[in-house]
Amino acid sequence: MNALVPDFLERYVDARSNRLASLASFEAIAGSSRSVSTGPWSRDALT
Repeated sequence: MNALVPDFLERYVDARSNRLASLASFEAIAGSSRSVSTGPWSRDALT
């Protein structure tokens, strides 16, 4: 059972890192594009 914990934590960190990298890429694209929305957006609104 204890051998599963490090594997789980590694997968969790990798998945979280991938999500954060994806959000950073989205922010870069959104920041360089003209928006037709009526108001600003935030990272918190996406999660």
